[in-house]
This record gives sequence, structure tokens and C-alpha cells, in this order.
Amino acid sequence: MDEYLRAAGSGEGEELWSALRTQRSRVFEQALGNRNLTEDMAHFIAKSKNSTAEVLGALASDVRFNRSYKMILALVRNALTPIRISNSILKHIKIFDLADLTRNHFVHSVTRQKVEVMLMERIPSLPSGVKSALSRRASAKIIIRIMERSDRRVIDRCLDSSRVTEDLLVRVLQKRGTKPLLVRAIAEHSRWSLRYRVRYALIRNQYSPLAILSRFIPEMKTTDLREMYADPEVPGSTKPIIHSALITRDKDVAIPEEVVYDLSEDDDHLLSESGDLGMIMEEGEYPVDEETPEPDSNDWELGCGRTEPDDDEDGDDWELG
Repeated sequence: MDEYLRAAGSGEGEELWSALRTQRSRVFEQALGNRNLTEDMAHFIAKSKNSTAEVLGALASDVRFNRSYKMILALVRNALTPIRISNSILKHIKIFDLADLTRNHFVHSVTRQKVEVMLMERIPSLPSGVKSALSRRASAKIIIRIMERSDRRVIDRCLDSSRVTEDLLVRVLQKRGTKPLLVRAIAEHSRWSLRYRVRYALIRNQYSPLAILSRFIPEMKTTDLREMYADPEVPGSTKPIIHSALITRDKDVAIPEEVVYDLSEDDDHLLSESGDLGMIMEEGEYPVDEETPEPDSNDWELGCGRTEPDDDEDGDDWELG
């Protein structure tokens, strides 16, 4: 070890390489002060899993290497690099390398989340060709965002990507905010439209074209059709097609019945404005508004809407009125 430490501190060329290949953290620390340390050697230290956070932090601030792109990329990819340092140098990473970082599980999860946020903010302004290329390299979250913010041509390219899976598309179709253009693209895709789970999700989506669903529904399982027919979340425009498929199979369909109240001929006037049954009144009773006082007998005798005769008028005229 003493020989390796001496070579790391003052050696050069192959001697220094021999010391670094031991991948000892003490050797790495000693080599940082060696002026014979080259960029390739520093890159080797930055990639090593035996490098400590102190060594990686020193490499990030070393003026000899902090402008090297491969050094920056190696530091971000190393899970031992302090998060503060990794996040500070992400702005120097190229967009396709950022896309690769979203799928690199050796990168710290906090750094991956920051990379995904950076890419999502840039997606709307990216050209269609860049979006299509990203869909073949980025994580599932980025692919979903690309499909949600792109035209039909880019969506079709994303659906052809090897990064797209059946589980991913099912999650997309289950989201309430999925755009009709994306739903139609999935329903019309030559490969994904044949998957049973994708078809099941399409039938439950309100934006799925009925002309395409009319081909899918007859091929679904009876138990699934029954479940979807009874599910209130399934669009009402789709249920007649499901009902027709069940009837064709000679299956009984339980149609949900509305609640009906049995009322006598004289009780329907007792329904309140909210539709609830009011209190049934005995024969001869009439509803009385508590806020309106009952008229006095003299008022009824007066008539004409007046309550008292004027003093200068004849009482006989009031009786006639």
C-alpha cells in the first residue's frame, strides 16, 4: 500500500495507472494532488464505485477537469456524487444524455426526478424529430408527456418505440385527462389494438371511436362485458353495443331499475320540491303557509282586496261589492 500511495502522489504514466487500478479510496485521494493526473485518469476515478463523496466533490471543482464533458457526465452518473453537485451540473448535460439518465437506476432518485422535470419543461418547444428520438431513450413518464404534447405523427412513432409497454398504455387510457387524439391513435394502432387489456381500457374510455369499439366488444369475455355494462363509469354511448353483444350470446342482462314510489291517487300533491314524500294529511286538511296569517272573516266580507271601508263611503256599497 505504501508503494501504491507513493506512486499515486508522485508517479506518472503506467506507474500511476497501476496505483489507480487498485481502486483504493486512499490512492484516489493521494492522486488528486498529483500534477501528472490526466483527464482519462480523472475520468476513471469519477466512474469508480470506490470513490468517496469527498473525492468526487474535489474532482467536480478541479479546474483541470471541470470543463470536460465526459467528466461531468461521469460525475452525474455516479450515485456517490453529492446530490448538490450533481444537480448543479445537470444544465451542462445534453438532452439525449439526460434522457438516458431517466432510466439509469444507478443515478440518485432525486437527480432522476430533477432530470424528468427539466425534460418535461422542454418538450413543448422541441422539434418533432427530437421528440421521436427521446421516446426511444427516455423513461415512461417522459414518453407519456411526449405523446400528450405532440401531433399524430409523433404519437405513432412513440407507439412504435420499444420503450412503450402494454402497462404504460393502459395507464394512459385510464387517465381522465388523456386527449382524444392519443386515444384514437392507440385504438387504431396495428399492434396495441390487438392487446386484450388495451381493448378493455379503450372500451372504458369516453373518447374511443364507437366504430372501432363495435369490433372490439364482440370479442371480449362475457364476464367483462357484464361488469362494464353495470359500471356507471363506462360511457353511456358504449353500453348499447355491450348490451347487443350480450343479447347475441343469449345472456340475460340485468338492467338497473329506477326507484319507483307507490302513491295513492290523492298523495302525489304531497311531494315536496325536492321529490321526497311529505307528511300525509288527513282528509279535509289543507296546507297552510305558516308565514301567511289566516284571513280575518271581515276581510272576506269586504272583498275587492280592501280590508276596511273608508268613512266617507256607504256601507251598502261594500255589501254589494
